Amino acid sequence: MELIRELSDTVLVMDEGKLLAEGEPEKVLAEKEVIEAYLGE
Repeated sequence: MELIRELSDTVLVMDEGKLLAEGEPEKVLAEKEVIEAYLGE
């Protein structure tokens, strides 16, 4: 995930075709929905 933070100004995170989050990597990767979708609860 560090590489994503370093290389990207903006990221989009999708799960099953649904947009979960969009914005700065630090903020998006900290969102509860993103964590649950990619790492589980």
